Amino acid sequence: MQAIVLAGQQNVAFQSVSACQYEAEVPIAGRPMVEWVISALKAAQRVDQVIVVGPHRSRSDGVIVTEAGKTLWESLASGLRQVSPSATQVLLVTADIPLITGAIIDEFIEHCPLDADLVYPVVEKQRTLSRFPETIRTYVRLAGITVTGGNMVVANPKVLPKVEERAQVLIAHRKSPLRLARDVGLILLLKLMTGRLSLSDAERRVSQVFGITGRVLECPHPEVGVDVDKIGDFTMAERVLSAAFKGRSGDGWIEQSTL
Repeated sequence: MQAIVLAGQQNVAFQSVSACQYEAEVPIAGRPMVEWVISALKAAQRVDQVIVVGPHRSRSDGVIVTEAGKTLWESLASGLRQVSPSATQVLLVTADIPLITGAIIDEFIEHCPLDADLVYPVVEKQRTLSRFPETIRTYVRLAGITVTGGNMVVANPKVLPKVEERAQVLIAHRKSPLRLARDVGLILLLKLMTGRLSLSDAERRVSQVFGITGRVLECPHPEVGVDVDKIGDFTMAERVLSAAFKGRSGDGWIEQSTL
């Protein structure tokens, strides 16, 4: 599988520790942040090509580097132009998860159903806090579980333009509760607000809204969701990686209900 690393985010959060133009270039434990992600992808047996969308100085042997766009969607399109026309799945990864490992990436890909247009991992809150108690993440309370989102997605590259078009509408309506309720459904919003929304409910509605087959995987590895986007995250990642952190693999992936 080909992997696209989105590394075009301008460095705003880490100006106090680095003058690098891009966040992906900010050094952590002696290496640019993106290089930790690239190394993990190259170590993954299920990834055969790495495409980096971002700074050209972040080069590694055998890695394709392409220009970032002005927006996330432009950057994604830039990466997708490097993907094989015959590809039915591509791995999308952000450059700010330096704690990720090849073993974790392989597990994620292994558990992704082949018939899904988009597979998104979530990590249970207690798993995250048990492994990284100092991290501050955004959590969503669902029925029976509180989760944070991951920073990897497996998607069918041919349906991503459809996802983009619909996502732009939702983003435009995010400050209008009435329009947003009309977009995603009032019942779903009420369930979310009261903690009664299940992962399978979310899967089903997202698939309907975007016109795709979407799946959610409950992931046992907090490294998937611990992105370095604040100084506190930077300090933690510096400490962990400096201590020669090695990722853990094992059981624990849970695929949610099939739609």
